[in-house]
Amino acid sequence: MNNLSKFLKSIYITKFSFYLLIILIILSFSITFYLLLPNNQLVKDPINLQYFLLVDVILVLFLLSIIIRQIVLIFIYRKNNYDESRLYVKFINLFTAMALGPAIGVVIITSLFYNLELRTWYVGAVKNAVVNSNIVARDYENEIQAELISDTELIVREINKTIKNNQVKIDPMLKALSEFINLRTIANIYIFNKQGEVLLSFKDENIKNFIQPDQATIKILDKNIVHIFQQNNASISAYKKIILLDNLYIQVNRDLNSNIWNHINDTKRAYEIYTTKEEESAGIQITFSMIFVLFSVCFILIAVLVGFNLARRLSKPIGNLIESANEISKGNFDAKVSEEDQFDEIKILLSSYNKMISEIQFKQTEILSKSEEDENKRIFIEAILSLLTIGVISLNQNFDINLYNKSVLKILGKKQSDLDNQNFIIVFPEWKDILINFEKSQRIIETFQFEIHINDNARSLNLRIIKEIKDDIINGYVVTIDDTTSLILAEKHAAWSDIAKKIALTAISTVPCPLIMI
Repeated sequence: MNNLSKFLKSIYITKFSFYLLIILIILSFSITFYLLLPNNQLVKDPINLQYFLLVDVILVLFLLSIIIRQIVLIFIYRKNNYDESRLYVKFINLFTAMALGPAIGVVIITSLFYNLELRTWYVGAVKNAVVNSNIVARDYENEIQAELISDTELIVREINKTIKNNQVKIDPMLKALSEFINLRTIANIYIFNKQGEVLLSFKDENIKNFIQPDQATIKILDKNIVHIFQQNNASISAYKKIILLDNLYIQVNRDLNSNIWNHINDTKRAYEIYTTKEEESAGIQITFSMIFVLFSVCFILIAVLVGFNLARRLSKPIGNLIESANEISKGNFDAKVSEEDQFDEIKILLSSYNKMISEIQFKQTEILSKSEEDENKRIFIEAILSLLTIGVISLNQNFDINLYNKSVLKILGKKQSDLDNQNFIIVFPEWKDILINFEKSQRIIETFQFEIHINDNARSLNLRIIKEIKDDIINGYVVTIDDTTSLILAEKHAAWSDIAKKIALTAISTVPCPLIMI
């Protein structure tokens, strides 16, 4: 399989050779077509025609061999599971469909409407006149309908612009619709509900030209589809649901030139009569020569080959992008793509992609560095907090506990599970009023002293709360808790000792000394 792939890759035509081949094909088929023209003296010599037909066949076979080569390579790539091959096939399907659709359509139309043996120029001209007249009439009708649909969509868009909180601002809507009606050829506008009640009308105060839609039409409108209908030859109308307003719809009327519309209807009827009579002509036989089939196949192959070429030129850089993205997802930021391409837009895309990769690599390095720095800071802060004898708790703006040290657990008699991922107010509801009042106050720091019972022991605590403010917004809080029970007891003991000394001194000074009496 690899040898076959190498062999097929070695057989290729250059860009210059491809263009030269196209020129030769056009030249050969043009000469062949000239030989087939009526009253052409050269066609009397069949040898001249045979030579050119042989050349045409050889060129078609050469084109077919090139396409077969491409198809075989695609199958080989698909078997090897190349990402580029899958994208290549998708592009080929797209461009081939775009090429084959019009080409096959031209072949079918030509085979149906041109018979060189049985049709005269007069009959062909008449048929062309009828067919083209019907096409013009249909296109005009489609254009009128398309314009009405466009106007209806624009009107609904103008109404949507005036809707806010499911309410319509009447004055801006009236102004916008009035300006729109003056600029466009709109006769009437009606806004109505599902029950058929007209809530608002323009240029028809008596609501003469409004027609209530039936339930089947309402179901169609609920699917956000514009419904076109015609009241008479002088007007055409459209229904549309206003999506942003519940159960509200709009009817837009547009006046028509009745004379032109009558001519269009007459043209349609004439075309129907003509095609009916043509089908009834049992003696008409459609035949084609080999040259026409050859022409069709040749141009279809050229279109397909051009599609292959475009698909390859588009899929290759995109395939490189996919391969590069897969490598980058593995952490290999050196897997950049080549910025050389025939399309300037793709060059810009590849250049932007490489710049994006460089920026991602820079940002990743920056993030990793910042993350490492933050982790070191966190470890440093936790180390400091672990050495403190006072309890420290970090809260966010919603009083959720972010960080605390072990002294908090010791002072408050709590377990680690009691504080992890908890809200401070929920854990300590007795301090809720203190925190709420402090949040509303203008103070940055506040100190509180109180006694609480922890494990049936009365403890004196010193609570200090500090706001963390950034850009005039509270970003969090820091709470410090200090157990001052032993300090207060020591102060009380010292105070009582001082009082006892003073009482003793007073007693000594008021009682006479026995030695003095002697």
